[in-house]
Amino acid sequence: MGQSERPVPGLGAIKAYPSEPAPRPRVRVLIAFALYAVLAFLYWGLPLLGHFGTRYVGVGTDPLNVFMWSLAWWPHAIVHGLNPLHLTGIWGNTPINMGWTTSIPFPSLILTPVTLAFGPVVSYNVLTLAAPTLTAFTTFLLAMEITNGAYWPSLAAGYLTGFSSYEIAETQSHPFLTLAFLIPLMVLVGVRVWRRYPERVGFGPKIALAGLLLAQFLTSTEIFTTVTLFGGLFVLIALLVVRDRRRMRPLLTTIELGYGIALVVLAPILVTLVGHAPFAIDPTTRAAYSTDLLNFVIPSTLNWTGPAFAAMSRLFSNGNLAEQTGYLGIFLLTLVTLSVVQRWKEPWVRAATYTLAAVVVATLGPVLHLDGRPLIPLPWTILSLYPILSFALPGRFMLYVALLTSLLIAVHLARTPRHGALAWGLLAAAIVALVPSIDNPSAWGTVRVPPFFTPAQIGRHLTPGETIFYFPFSRVGDGSFLQAESHFGFRLADGYLPPEAPAPWGELSLVEPLAYGLTPSDPLAARQLDAMLHLGAVQWVIGPRHPTSELRTLAAQSRLRYRGTAGGVSLWRVPRAIRGTPASPAALVLKTERRLYLTEAGILLRGTRRYVARGLPLRSLSPRMLARDHLVPKDFGWTAVWLSQPGWTIWDGWVGPFGQKDVAVGFEGPWSELEPVLARYGPDARRVFFPYPARFGATREAASATGILVLVFSPKSLPAPT
Repeated sequence: MGQSERPVPGLGAIKAYPSEPAPRPRVRVLIAFALYAVLAFLYWGLPLLGHFGTRYVGVGTDPLNVFMWSLAWWPHAIVHGLNPLHLTGIWGNTPINMGWTTSIPFPSLILTPVTLAFGPVVSYNVLTLAAPTLTAFTTFLLAMEITNGAYWPSLAAGYLTGFSSYEIAETQSHPFLTLAFLIPLMVLVGVRVWRRYPERVGFGPKIALAGLLLAQFLTSTEIFTTVTLFGGLFVLIALLVVRDRRRMRPLLTTIELGYGIALVVLAPILVTLVGHAPFAIDPTTRAAYSTDLLNFVIPSTLNWTGPAFAAMSRLFSNGNLAEQTGYLGIFLLTLVTLSVVQRWKEPWVRAATYTLAAVVVATLGPVLHLDGRPLIPLPWTILSLYPILSFALPGRFMLYVALLTSLLIAVHLARTPRHGALAWGLLAAAIVALVPSIDNPSAWGTVRVPPFFTPAQIGRHLTPGETIFYFPFSRVGDGSFLQAESHFGFRLADGYLPPEAPAPWGELSLVEPLAYGLTPSDPLAARQLDAMLHLGAVQWVIGPRHPTSELRTLAAQSRLRYRGTAGGVSLWRVPRAIRGTPASPAALVLKTERRLYLTEAGILLRGTRRYVARGLPLRSLSPRMLARDHLVPKDFGWTAVWLSQPGWTIWDGWVGPFGQKDVAVGFEGPWSELEPVLARYGPDARRVFFPYPARFGATREAASATGILVLVFSPKSLPAPT
């Protein structure tokens, strides 16, 4: 046996590997890339023909306000000598640390020429179509390496990863997650280091791995974190399964030095992240955006067979199509099971299978869901307690399930003759089952830019550096995108990057309803809007050409001066009295919120006194009933049922029966804002709870608490509100 045919222990789908891989015909490689690119265009690009700058792949506001904005921001910041990691152009003058956001700096810089020449919409479409193409192609290259050039199995592996249900779902709005092409390249570096043994491994692979890690961090910190977690798990399992420790040393050294170099280069960015944690993801959200057990065999409506199962799939991942990533299908599951069973003697197959099993358990999340119903707790409950992992959504781990599954299948098919009808038949059926729906109109969005937001119009109406407040607000509007389209010709007193309003904006009660598309028009909302305009040092309020009656009422109550329409929008000038930056933003917010809760308490108690005086049943008492019976002001009543907490007001207030004979009012918020309510109405209350259900005790205990304040009254001795 010659040196080029010697057996290599451990790694391999076939019995022998050459010490150096045979050169691959470049034409076949280019054909593979072209095939993936054509498929991506057929699946997602056809509706863009003739509209590449006005339509985009995806839904919702994430593509507009996060990724198109980011694609424009990074070139703009660099060209104008700004620090791209330190942003003050959104949320007024509030500094935003871009390191914790999904602002895709690496792809943005690569696409700078496209963005500068054609705009962020074209760049976004290029990025969206390139993501599955590149992910499929790099998986193909990796599979070619580990199967010793088995072309058709490798081609299938690329498709199964690049056009997996994970990629199909995340293409809806998350290019930072679909750009997964760097992961197969990282693995490819490791495979080649392994195969070079016993030859000395130079510094090249370490630099290559460091570069890939840098690019991954600057594309998606979430994937950087999870690939570190699951890649480390795979290496640990391999140490136990392969048992060739001497052969593992060069690989471990490459990984250690690669990460070391990457972290040193990233140190300036990592330092800025310390003490600026991203918005929190609560345990309920992590559980909701986990993979439902049925989703493994039931597709979402994004697959061509999905509409037949729409009644079931709507329960997966909280009904969010962009997170319904779990579909593999019966054929693919059968094929990967067959592959593992027949190749179980291969140590690396066992290592990959053990890792796959661990990832599958992790993607099920902290609680096992079956058909949308929570059943039993799972191990991710414990792992998600770690600070970094607490921000990962488990359903997105299906990326690694798709990659490992496709590689295991490629390993099996490389050893299976083409006349092996069962395996190749299962593969064909699996590929057909995974085809996305190409006639789903909700998979594409349309850009509408009012003429006002062209650079020329902006310069005609606004002074450079002025701040606007834009309706619709934040996540339901497209203010951030319009800022990018205008070449950042104005500051914006809202934003969607990060998706949660930063302090002190997030402490104002009006922010949440506006972000959900509601425009309260009662006097409480007007005082809140005044605070927001003052907080952002806003000069102009801009809304649609035909504003809603609620917006017109709110603008009138805030004493905004209407200046007519221009370029397809309505303009209001902010009064000079609230136009300047407040001396203490925190003090302004605290004063506004205290006034809100105290006023709301008076409105609810006055309505409750009238309700009791009419002899209406206490068991039916609620904000909804007060509104129905016109016992609260008309403008206040329409907000009596709130999205996030049914039965509560939009201002986080509640009223209802307590026990058999009493009534209670409740308010949710921090103690510092609720304290005036207790001071005014607490002496008349029979019982006080804060934070509910705890009885109110010493002020010292409650001073730093946030929760629900509940005051219980006898119906006969309800206090007279001021």
